[in-house]
Amino acid sequence: MRMGVAFLLLAVAGCATAAPTPKSPPPATGFLASVRVNGGLCQGEPCGELLAVDAGGRWRRIRTTSEMWTGTLPEPRLLDLRSAVAASRLPEGGTGVCAAADGPTLTHAVAVDRVLRSASSCGGSVNAADSAVRALDDLLLDLGG
Repeated sequence: MRMGVAFLLLAVAGCATAAPTPKSPPPATGFLASVRVNGGLCQGEPCGELLAVDAGGRWRRIRTTSEMWTGTLPEPRLLDLRSAVAASRLPEGGTGVCAAADGPTLTHAVAVDRVLRSASSCGGSVNAADSAVRALDDLLLDLGG
């Protein structure tokens, strides 16, 4: 009997370990924001580039000349971009990508709660004061655009 009680106490005591350490959340994935530049004056080739950032902060910048750069935003910069995207008032669905005859056009796009919002400068719907537009334009300049 004592042996049975001792075994039961040992088994129960083994179950009383500390709660498992919570796992860190999986890295964020999926589209967060982008800015596309189309048109303008280039030497004998189509002009354009795309800067896209995913929800985890990984970015890629691609030019029509086949040049490509990649990197990861520092955490403070990613948090700023996420805040700007969340506060953005770009129209749902947006204007799509277009090209102006008189120079480059910029198309800004963001994903807010799985809804794509975008605006293009040749569509006349880009609000330069929009938080996402400002953040993406600043990021494009900072990354050498």
